[in-house]
Amino acid sequence: EANHTQQAKGMIIMNQVYQPLEEGVDYRQQFDGLILSFMTQGHMDVRIQTESYRINKGDIAVILPQVIIEPLAASTDATMTTVGLSLDFLSNFPVLLQLIHNTTLRNHPLIQLNEEDTAVFKELLHLLQNVYVRNNALKTTETLHYLTLSLISFVLEAYAPTDQTNHTPISRSSAIVHEFYQLVLHQATQHRSAKFYAEQLHLTPQYLTTLLKAETGKSILEWV
Repeated sequence: EANHTQQAKGMIIMNQVYQPLEEGVDYRQQFDGLILSFMTQGHMDVRIQTESYRINKGDIAVILPQVIIEPLAASTDATMTTVGLSLDFLSNFPVLLQLIHNTTLRNHPLIQLNEEDTAVFKELLHLLQNVYVRNNALKTTETLHYLTLSLISFVLEAYAPTDQTNHTPISRSSAIVHEFYQLVLHQATQHRSAKFYAEQLHLTPQYLTTLLKAETGKSILEWV
């Protein structure tokens, strides 16, 4: 539940307070852009793609385009600030467009900052939110671009997925789903048949459809 939402062209900032999740409701979400979520209080259990994670206070989740995120449970005091950036917004920064194809970040989307870096990040995020509500559209847009680039660059500099031994190895199913997403991202406007994507992944259309349905809840054609 978003209790305070701000919007600008290609960008959205939400301060979210999570309520108890209802059984039988499909909470899966997908965004055609980049999401940066900062857990300001409490914790939240989520499924990102096919892997489960706990986002604790101070953690940052970086959700790349076409990645499925599903809230599973949250503490009673769970609050989160989320920045969403469209692909059009990201196109202003070639370095950020390269980011969305970062396989390591896609597979390990949680970032944990130390206390000093967390304090700096909160200041940057607060400044971004303050500029976001300004009325001078022309100047605000340019300033937002620079602040957004600074915020994400700061986070990525602190991101060090060097100790991969602490992570669960990516399953074959997850790898196939990721490869399929990448194909759809680049080929969906030209190719819309299940056979094409199955051939690219060296699988049968039936097997790929069954796998996608089990892992994501959608078939090949629904994704395309």
